[in-house]
Amino acid sequence: MRPDDSVKERFENRSYFPSAQANKIRVQLLRHLTGAALLACSANDLVRARQIVKGLRIVAPDGRQGIIAEVITELTADNIEAALRCVGPLAAANDPYGMIFQALALGLAGRVRECEQVLSRTSHGDPAIDELRREMSSITQKANSGR
Repeated sequence: MRPDDSVKERFENRSYFPSAQANKIRVQLLRHLTGAALLACSANDLVRARQIVKGLRIVAPDGRQGIIAEVITELTADNIEAALRCVGPLAAANDPYGMIFQALALGLAGRVRECEQVLSRTSHGDPAIDELRREMSSITQKANSGR
């Protein structure tokens, strides 16, 4: 590895780590970067959140963590359409977390019927997804009753 290698090049060429160790390090890195992005969002530090998301997307370009972190960053910035564009492919692949976050963005955009349709298509049986679906349905019903 040369000192001038970019981060992307280093992660694309993971041959300098044994495979199991590389995967473990990568999973931990993704988890920590995602947490850092969410912390930056909670502090409304969108510049930092976007920088972290950029790093996530380099390490795992199509990874769920990076996509969800980017969606949350865009929602924090009140950029709902960008969040919908970002989560669209993940939701279209029937990823349950992608679908839940798509429903969240649709609900925030006031597109209640579409939100409910997406929620109804999410898979059943995963306790985390089931709980998210119940929470989103509750939020949607409250938003709909106020209109």
